[in-house]
Amino acid sequence: MQRLSTRIPQQPEVVQQADHVGDDGDSRHHPEQVEEELATADFDPKTLAWVRFLIGCLDSDGFLAPSDDELLHNRLVGRRAPGWLLQRADDGRWIDDRALRGRVGVLVFFELGCAECVAALDDLGQWARRQPASALTLFAVAGAELPVGRAFLGRTPLLVSLLLDPTRRPGGLGDVIRQFVISPGGMTVVVTDPRGVVRHAALLDAAELSERDALDDVTAAAARAMRRR
Repeated sequence: MQRLSTRIPQQPEVVQQADHVGDDGDSRHHPEQVEEELATADFDPKTLAWVRFLIGCLDSDGFLAPSDDELLHNRLVGRRAPGWLLQRADDGRWIDDRALRGRVGVLVFFELGCAECVAALDDLGQWARRQPASALTLFAVAGAELPVGRAFLGRTPLLVSLLLDPTRRPGGLGDVIRQFVISPGGMTVVVTDPRGVVRHAALLDAAELSERDALDDVTAAAARAMRRR
């Protein structure tokens, strides 16, 4: 995936004007100054809306800000996956990343309250059961303490093993999950090869999970990793 790190082309007149909005001798744009100068800019409403959108896509140095998908890819793919220690929701036992040693691993990070995630996990669980048991291990991972995880399983049986990161704090991410997940919400899927190197990482929101082919890239990446064992 190519990271967007080039400046916006300067040919169109509207972009040239936008480039000077908030210019105080500093190449960075400052939100308060941008809003003040946009209020007096000679733009029609449609163009003004477009300029606001354009500026919203820039980081503080005037470059296109990478998406969460790009940040996730750049952080993980091609690198050895971070080590982890998590608690099984069914029996309370602690297991670590050695459980994936020599196998293709699929780690699915999700919020317990995400109905679309649970449906997607069932689809992945059915797919995983059709794969050689010695080749693939699939875990679902959620930020919760053991009583919460057990109560969830009592209400919502899963086709995959549920692991818990009990270090999560309200509104944040647990110590293990934060190594893999860019931001809370939706579902993050990480595929590792038998050596523990991340071969695929994807962030899927609720709308994407509702599409029939939402998991095709995940299963294809896992299948490639299994063929290369």
